[in-house]
Amino acid sequence: MSIAENIKKLREDHGLTQRELGIIAGVSDKAISSWERGSKEPRMGAIQRLADHFGIKKSDIIDGTPTTFSPCLDVPCDFTIPRTRKVPLIKELSDDITLVAQYEDRLVSIPESIQADFAYRCKDESLLSARVYPGDILFIRRQPRVESGSLAALYINGEVYIRRIYRYPDQLVLVAENPDYPPLIFNGADKAQVRSLGVVVAFVGMML
Repeated sequence: MSIAENIKKLREDHGLTQRELGIIAGVSDKAISSWERGSKEPRMGAIQRLADHFGIKKSDIIDGTPTTFSPCLDVPCDFTIPRTRKVPLIKELSDDITLVAQYEDRLVSIPESIQADFAYRCKDESLLSARVYPGDILFIRRQPRVESGSLAALYINGEVYIRRIYRYPDQLVLVAENPDYPPLIFNGADKAQVRSLGVVVAFVGMML
């Protein structure tokens, strides 16, 4: 199967719209449409984000047949249980998680293929459009600076926000995955208020 066919099958197997898949890949729905038509091919960074999110290999998207998933549980119907490792579930994040972190009394397991350093529970409805609900667990890779378009954990004036970050020459725009939450805009020197804690690489529902 071609990359275009694999991406379309992956999206349809999970019951996602092109916009929803675009949120996961960090691109627009128009980009997803062009990928599925075969008029353009995704960059490796977008392929990696899709592979990390769905727990598959990049080669499954590039030149293989994507694993078939159960649309109700998002787990493979025919699969080998992947190797896992444990990361701490952090209850409260500080502006420097290398120094201060309060942990819930547990570790959570993730596939070794997911490059995350810690987990954090979603605390509000700012990610509803990405199908992430309050109480769901986000897996985050520690990263002091994240790429524009990435979904990131951000520390701002004592509060933690999970937002998609867009960088402009003299402006930062932080966008929730829920239109009910207005964008947060920081201009000039105010950009220094925003501290990046890491990039969200995967999530799992409250069943954990």
